[in-house]
Amino acid sequence: MALLKILYRPFPRIGGAKNKFWAALAFGIFVFLFLFFFKPFGIGTFTTRQILLYALGFGGVTFAVMFINLLILDKIFSSFFKEETWTVGKEIFITLVHIVFIGLGNYLFANWLSITETSFNRLLYFEFISLSLSIFPVTVWTLIKENMLLRRNRKEAEEFEPVLHPEKTPAIAAEGTVKQEIIPPGYDINLPITFTSENESATLKADPRQVLFISSADNYIKIYLLEGDAVIQKLLRSSLKRTGDDLKNHHQFYRCHRAYIVNLQKIESVSGNARGLKLILENCPVEVLVSRSLNDVIKMKLQQIHSL
Repeated sequence: MALLKILYRPFPRIGGAKNKFWAALAFGIFVFLFLFFFKPFGIGTFTTRQILLYALGFGGVTFAVMFINLLILDKIFSSFFKEETWTVGKEIFITLVHIVFIGLGNYLFANWLSITETSFNRLLYFEFISLSLSIFPVTVWTLIKENMLLRRNRKEAEEFEPVLHPEKTPAIAAEGTVKQEIIPPGYDINLPITFTSENESATLKADPRQVLFISSADNYIKIYLLEGDAVIQKLLRSSLKRTGDDLKNHHQFYRCHRAYIVNLQKIESVSGNARGLKLILENCPVEVLVSRSLNDVIKMKLQQIHSL
């Protein structure tokens, strides 16, 4: 039961071609170094030049296979790879799936080099070696990384407390200076918002004081509105990019994630897990994700909002 709880803990998914490239390259370099220095599977009998070439070859195959997997698997199985549902267990599982493909790639490469025979048993041998050498370090590294990220993000979430509730920590809130440039002088931030559909055939008007956040939903956006103590949703065929244009004069709204635009005035607290920071909004059961690269920007904008 304790193990299941660990496997269901949140974990960040590798996103973006650049991050996927570096993750695949790290795997390839690891395989190269392992083969070159430890010389397993009898390659220690080869010359140094042969060992170097073989290690580079297997490392290159590892990099190529993993990079291709990272690029295409989440497109084919998009429902499985949702960022908001990614866990420690999924990270371990998909890494082992990568290793199965890497084992196949390295078997085909070794067969091409004529350093192994063509047989199903040899393929199974490559897969067995790949998995047996990987499952323990993959699991341990994933758990260590989850713990490190959890500690870091919780600590960073705590730093938002004096920004959101300066009355509780006046000494901390007084440190530094805040640029009050977020809203132009004389501008009424409570002017009604008009959300426009992608083809401009439909509109939705809303009081900005009621809008909690907007999320993307395929070809639609979901607008979360606070009516009394209840949260309701409005659906409009549009995109967050188009919605950003609708909100360009409403400076209390900010796109904090590729899938979310949040009303900064509605944030009550910030929490953190291994995936990153989450914004907790007024009377809202849904937590809004923050892109890891925008943590400092969100903090600065909250300081600006609360300094008005």
